[in-house]
Amino acid sequence: MSLHSDYFLTLSSDGHVLVINQLSKKSSRIIFEKKQTCIKRAVFHPTQPALIVCCHDRVFIYDLQQQCFVTKLMVGTGSLTRVAMHPTGEHLLVGSKESKLAWFDLASSSSPQRIISSHTSSIQGVCFHPTLPLFASASIDGTVHIFHGMVKGDVMSDPLIVPLKILRGNNEIQFGCFSEIMFHPFEPWIFICGNDNNIVMFGDD
Repeated sequence: MSLHSDYFLTLSSDGHVLVINQLSKKSSRIIFEKKQTCIKRAVFHPTQPALIVCCHDRVFIYDLQQQCFVTKLMVGTGSLTRVAMHPTGEHLLVGSKESKLAWFDLASSSSPQRIISSHTSSIQGVCFHPTLPLFASASIDGTVHIFHGMVKGDVMSDPLIVPLKILRGNNEIQFGCFSEIMFHPFEPWIFICGNDNNIVMFGDD
């Protein structure tokens, strides 16, 4: 589920049906329904009336006003698993089963600007920090990787990406399978839901 102001998204468990819901009007509308396509994740664009829709083999941008797909991103990293949108709306992260993480600059190209290969197994979670230059990826290899990701004003320049820390599971905390990772909106803290049905918070100390 993705929440944005008065709207939120719901996705069927088989990934075939995507619904947009409006809280104030208590209404719902199917915007995508296709048995041949499996949607892995859909998120709202933070600055435009659009959705980022991650399918198993491609990523689309869906215009909510025109009610159609307007852009297709060529990822090329294998079967896709997760997607996250930068708070500026200009950059995108896409994870894959082949342990690759693709960084897109949407203003410059429909192909990845960077490919990050730090994990050894399928990536099952990606997220940007809402206010700090941080992003994270989580994998079934049992690790969560934290990066510094500085976006430059010059569209011709690559983002500054620096690995900061690797969080690993142990006998008490298992990261092999989880449902979500998420940063705190202001602090440099990350929340991880492990396969032991607990939510663990890691801080900056």
